[in-house]
Amino acid sequence: MDKSKAQSAMEYIMTYGWAVALVGIALAVLILYGVFSLGTTAQQACFSQHPYYCQNPVFGVTNTLSLSLAENSGSPYFDVKLACTTSTNPVTNPQLLTYKDIKTFGASSNAINSGQKISLYGIPCYTSAVSTYSGKIGSSFSATIWITYDNGAIPAYGSSTPILVSKVATLNLVVT
Repeated sequence: MDKSKAQSAMEYIMTYGWAVALVGIALAVLILYGVFSLGTTAQQACFSQHPYYCQNPVFGVTNTLSLSLAENSGSPYFDVKLACTTSTNPVTNPQLLTYKDIKTFGASSNAINSGQKISLYGIPCYTSAVSTYSGKIGSSFSATIWITYDNGAIPAYGSSTPILVSKVATLNLVVT
């Protein structure tokens, strides 16, 4: 009688063991093909270009950007203005760039010394000349930071000031 109970127990375990294994394999396949998100979210990232440094980009519910920015060109930048746009190529569409003095965004002056790090906040990212980006919490988008500045060089003949335009960084952002 003990032998038949042992055999019965083994059959029970094997039957349900196969069922549990099949359910586990099915779940693994569903996870592999992305049916379940498992809480993965896009990360905030700032990809700066030389000689710039960008850190801690955050796009908040106020629909404005905050970040830390530095330049390391070896010479100071004067009369610095900054713009954020979601346009992929604003150089061919300059009306998409709405530049404002960096003092507007919390800098102590409109100049950046080489190696100086400044924290900026309240920066709107424009989708057109008059419309700013506004997304729902959790939505992600890409933006680009541009600056204009005077590097203190002697202006070219016929020019009043040597204003230069430079792409600072490309941002991958998530509205938080």
